Amino acid sequence: MTLTISKTNKGKPLLILNGFTYIIERIKDVEAESYAWRCTKYTERECRARVHTCQGKVLKSSENHNHSAVHGEIGVRVVTARLKNEAKETTKSTAEILCSATEGLSLEVVSSLPKLNSLKKKVQSVRNKDNKVINPATLRDLEIPEKYAILSSGEQFLLFDSRSDNGNRVIIFGTQKNLKHLQSCPHWFSDGTFKSSPLLFEQLFVVLGKSGDVTVPLLYCLIENRKQESYDKRLNDFHLTVL
Repeated sequence: MTLTISKTNKGKPLLILNGFTYIIERIKDVEAESYAWRCTKYTERECRARVHTCQGKVLKSSENHNHSAVHGEIGVRVVTARLKNEAKETTKSTAEILCSATEGLSLEVVSSLPKLNSLKKKVQSVRNKDNKVINPATLRDLEIPEKYAILSSGEQFLLFDSRSDNGNRVIIFGTQKNLKHLQSCPHWFSDGTFKSSPLLFEQLFVVLGKSGDVTVPLLYCLIENRKQESYDKRLNDFHLTVL
């Protein structure tokens, strides 16, 4: 018998076996990974079916269910668990997570899935909860968490942080690969926006490099204010970062 261990909506272990689902009723031996499971329809349908497992294998089962198998419902549970896991553990976009989690599903499972917008909200909800950061009152209190300073590939993304206390804080994001590409570009361009800058910063400034007919953004700079000295400092910081 092939069994799968997934998670319930509350994050607890969920055993999937032959189109039925079970939750842990009793832990018999933690070290031996020995568990007694009962059907998830125990309360709703008074289903008495139970399974005993040890180290991921079925030792004993009494699958006398008083209801039909729920393959579509199980598929939805598995997809939901995948979505939540990838939302927590990866930096993939919501669209990429949805494609990955729903790949190869049967028509029965696809027809049982919630609407696309509902799945998107589930991914975003998990990320908002997991990555919730309290906004600092001032830039002096701002600390860049490691998960935002380093990409999932392990490459450094935070290239420069002036950590200045005189109102001229400048933060530059990018990668070493982007820097090398920028150095090789014969033409550089810059663009800035005030509306899209995050809280406490006045401007998001982007440096783009053009090679041939292709122009791509390579460095992203956050500036605390619009003073001339801050722009001069930014240019100097770009110089130090690139060279």
